[in-house]
Amino acid sequence: MTKKIKKTHRWRWLSLLCICIYLLGCESLSPTISEEFVNAYIELRIVSLELGDVNPNARIKRTEILKKYNYTTESFNQESERIKTDPKLWLLFQQKVVSIVDSLPETRK
Repeated sequence: MTKKIKKTHRWRWLSLLCICIYLLGCESLSPTISEEFVNAYIELRIVSLELGDVNPNARIKRTEILKKYNYTTESFNQESERIKTDPKLWLLFQQKVVSIVDSLPETRK
């Protein structure tokens, strides 16, 4: 009888361990957006608002911003598409952008 109880006890601990590992794995799969992407997006938008989209200086500035945050045009667009296609990521992205923009001094808004 004691062997059966010990075996059951082991299975409970093993089951609990598996559940914990699963839950930790789910936590790491939660959607994330890098702060670098959010900051790059905000700076790019500011440049577009200040200089427009076709101004040669704006193009140079956008290239500098992407380089500053270690993005190429292609990698930035890929990350942007990833966020746009996932409603959870899109909401998280919008919340982060609003939070940062709201914290900017009035002269930058």
